Amino acid sequence: MTVDASVSLTQKFVDVAVDQLNLTGLFLASTGVGQRHLPGMKRLYQTLQISFEISKQFDAVHPNQTLPYTYSTRVWRRRELAGFSSGTDRVAASEYLEAIVGRWLAAYEHPQANKSHLLKSALWFSENNGSDYRGGLKMLTSLSAAGHLAFSTILYDTLFKFFGLSQRYESLRFLRDCDTQSLSALNRGLSNFDISDEHPENFPETLLEESIQICLRQIDFAKEAGSLEDWWIRVEQAAGLITALGIFHHDRFSKRCSVIVRSVLSGIEEVSADLSALQGMRVLFANNAVPLTFSLDRYSDYASGYKLQFGESEWLPRLLDERLLFPRAIGDIIKDAKEDSFDSISLPQKFRFPGPRLATPLSIALCVDPEHIRTHGFKSEKLDQVVAEIENGGPNDDNIRATARKRLLRESVSFERAHLSMLPNNAIGRTNGIREVLERCPWLPEALNAQALMLALEGQVMTAVELLTYCVLLRPKEPIHWSALSTIAAANGYGDDHRFFGSAGAAIRDLM
Repeated sequence: MTVDASVSLTQKFVDVAVDQLNLTGLFLASTGVGQRHLPGMKRLYQTLQISFEISKQFDAVHPNQTLPYTYSTRVWRRRELAGFSSGTDRVAASEYLEAIVGRWLAAYEHPQANKSHLLKSALWFSENNGSDYRGGLKMLTSLSAAGHLAFSTILYDTLFKFFGLSQRYESLRFLRDCDTQSLSALNRGLSNFDISDEHPENFPETLLEESIQICLRQIDFAKEAGSLEDWWIRVEQAAGLITALGIFHHDRFSKRCSVIVRSVLSGIEEVSADLSALQGMRVLFANNAVPLTFSLDRYSDYASGYKLQFGESEWLPRLLDERLLFPRAIGDIIKDAKEDSFDSISLPQKFRFPGPRLATPLSIALCVDPEHIRTHGFKSEKLDQVVAEIENGGPNDDNIRATARKRLLRESVSFERAHLSMLPNNAIGRTNGIREVLERCPWLPEALNAQALMLALEGQVMTAVELLTYCVLLRPKEPIHWSALSTIAAANGYGDDHRFFGSAGAAIRDLM
């Protein structure tokens, strides 16, 4: 099968890598950046920094996505403080990398300065785009949904400060004469502004209502997800506003809002509790080496409560409408199953475990080794045997059981690698063998590499490059992944891309 060689594989690599960068920021915000996240962030940053610099030699300078940005204090060649990279006005991938990673580190090291940076960027964008403060609102919420903020509470702290300052329309006109070349004047001009606690009547309820509408659209979009992977991504894209409005529900300013607005805020506050439970569940499972699988049985109590309150015909629609527990597609599975208990409902694989698109983001945010992620736990008798070996008569606590699981995970990875090395030579046998390994260890880089090579043989070159990009971000210094990319490019007539992957792989092995 021939492939359109006019479409650059290097560009595909850049676009997938930027997507991984954004998703990593999203899931870091769900845990908050801490000391333990820095090694994973550094590895991702260095891999992308080297790759993006080399990609410039092959005319793959800009990501193709529409992306929000704020200026970087390290490397920035544009005069704009903030904007949206799209069409002919695109930010280079290398600059975008500096901007987003700079926001993560600033949130961790200099939280107040980081919020000030975001605030001035939003105000500047508003004043320089028709003096419409809905533009600044769009900028802040887009930055949150694109993974720039690193802590879920940052949007609340910045957003409501922005709301207050947006009321000073006449006084903020000086921002139109400012750009990144005159930041000192901009900082001096903003230094005297603050939200006045004595004048709550100036709070702009129209911007609050616009925020609520954006949030409700994000929640509805999340509920339309067609897989667990998409569900988790879309929920985290909405998380910044859900958290901000959930906190605002308890703020004294909210008491001034209309009854309808307060009612909607109350519903969002309840959804924020579901969000916190989902985020906390992932952290708990990761810390205890428990599979990150989704299961309906943990929601049995919710189902019982809604059935009792609303009856058999109404409980499921009400649960799906009011809560943020699972997408509507799972609701359809529940409805079609006609089972009395969630425990007996079997979900398809795509709703049981997130796919490889989340391997790098979640492994960095949860500080787990992607090789040690399985879709199934270990049999209790096998786990008990290892626990007994470890504790040697001591207490059988959660920490010991987590240590036992990690030991078994290391052993299972060795088994899976051996399984991959003995796959049959025929296409059907290899495909089935790779699928079996991925059903057990869906983020194992060697298995993803093998799957990518099989897809490339079938003519699915772009999908293969996407999978191999995940592999090199997970294990950037392992040559087999760069070699596979280079081989696929050469075999399908992508000469320049063949050279890019070879150069990037060699540079990363030398410099990292």
